[in-house]
Amino acid sequence: MKILLTLFVLLFSSSIFAENISDFQIEGMSIGDSLLDYFSMNEIENATDTHYYKNKKYVFYLFTDISNFTTYKDIQITVINKPKTFIIHEISGIISFRYNIQDCYKKQNQIKKDFDKIFINESYKDVDEHPADKTGNSKYTRFSYDFKDQSYAQIICFDMSKKLEDRGEWDALYITLTSDPFSTFMTNENY
Repeated sequence: MKILLTLFVLLFSSSIFAENISDFQIEGMSIGDSLLDYFSMNEIENATDTHYYKNKKYVFYLFTDISNFTTYKDIQITVINKPKTFIIHEISGIISFRYNIQDCYKKQNQIKKDFDKIFINESYKDVDEHPADKTGNSKYTRFSYDFKDQSYAQIICFDMSKKLEDRGEWDALYITLTSDPFSTFMTNENY
């Protein structure tokens, strides 16, 4: 059974606890699905941003201002870089909070309360500098829910420096689902 993760309401039965990250959805998409089931090849090729990870094993596509999604206007999807497959290994629903990190933290805490009800594993919190800001003035606050197979779900608020926000890189909330293979890649190969 798939469980749809939305910003304000999580649809679930109190007796259902999932142990597999692919049991969850963001905007109808799950880990293991093909990106081609949701976006045309033209839409993928014209994504707002495309980024290849180290050794080009994975690639992410950022889609912005998506009008037919119900919760998130921006979605970042990481797929394995194999031609014609586009198998999803990470999905992030994104909501921007322009110059408003306090509202981001408020939403993050609301979502954490809902996540605590459906995830059988406990979360842990970490706060650190944003790796993309070499000045150290941007930070993130993250709650992670780790699964037995190294997949995970996260709720992250990015508190960007005023300088970066003035350039259009705003405070943002990310709800992220990550597969075991991509988690392992990020830990062992990407850095």
